[in-house]
Amino acid sequence: MSIARSIVVWSLPIACLLGQRPPSPSAVSTSSSVILKLDGPAEVFVDGQRVASTTSGGVRKIPVSAGEHFLEVRSNGRVWEKKVAVLPGTQIAEDVQLLVCTVGPWANPEEKSDLERTIGGLQRREGDLGVKSLIATNLRELAALRALGERTYIEFKLTKANPNGQVRGLTFALVATDVQGCTFAIEAVADGNKTVKKDKKINEPIQYELSPFSQPYELVVHEIRPQSVAGYLSAPRGASVSTDSLSAGSADANPTNTSDGIDSIRDQIIRVEQGRHNNLPAATASPLGTSASSGSIRRTVENGTAYTLIVLFGGPVEQRIVLGPGRTEQVELPPGTYKVAAHVSAPSVLPFFGVQIYSAGQEYTSHFYIR
Repeated sequence: MSIARSIVVWSLPIACLLGQRPPSPSAVSTSSSVILKLDGPAEVFVDGQRVASTTSGGVRKIPVSAGEHFLEVRSNGRVWEKKVAVLPGTQIAEDVQLLVCTVGPWANPEEKSDLERTIGGLQRREGDLGVKSLIATNLRELAALRALGERTYIEFKLTKANPNGQVRGLTFALVATDVQGCTFAIEAVADGNKTVKKDKKINEPIQYELSPFSQPYELVVHEIRPQSVAGYLSAPRGASVSTDSLSAGSADANPTNTSDGIDSIRDQIIRVEQGRHNNLPAATASPLGTSASSGSIRRTVENGTAYTLIVLFGGPVEQRIVLGPGRTEQVELPPGTYKVAAHVSAPSVLPFFGVQIYSAGQEYTSHFYIR
């Protein structure tokens, strides 16, 4: 089975102005400015000279001459700086956010890494109930945790204006934030037991016990701002988790291995089906031996590509297979009709989609490669 590579060529529009006189100096306005949106008290410097200060944040308009300038905003030991080019008679706007506590970039789309290497580099930290667990410190690591399929992960954002979040059996609310100290406080009700946990830090697993699971639910916050926190909820595998009642300010929620969550296996398959894709060729069928469970089928997937391969099955059950380069994996499934989607960790390679019918007592094998 081959995965066809598609190449997208982006063309940039080139404009050429011919036969036009440049405007006379008298027609050019010299009124230029930089508009800064400040999230708190700050001092503003232009080319090393202090030009403004504010005790409450807000929008400040700084007059400047046309040309290049070095902007610097200082607030409580934190510094924002940027070099800008201002044209005559124009204004540029900058959103300066200094009152934020985080550890490294959460979203870094330019950074690419093999899934297995990412999983191997995940940190294991002890939560406040004494249970150690793998945590994600950026989106790439969160995607790796989801690919493992051991727990369900939902991203959230809580604000002081809309502080409440809820999943089945657990409600939680933001109580306070301290950006300078990089801490926050959160109140939660788990199985009817109310607790307030204070002085919690970034990437610290906050754990709650909910029956009937032996493993706790966990909240991990990766960003603290004066009016909000952002992070993700981790639930034990098999927990029925819905994001419907999370706060309206929640971030993109992407649980896996759940039938009622956003971005479930079913939803991912639908996205591949509705987007650009190659047709999935039929798998090679052969009789099963006696080692398989009675009434089941065996699905074998071989990854002959240089990328991580993810294959999704949606039918009588939902199943995800994640394989590193050169790996082979087998799973047993109930017989029936399945929608199958497959993609590799390379944006230039089109995914596959197809509908396949599996009969009991058969083994179905697919070999993926890129030509």
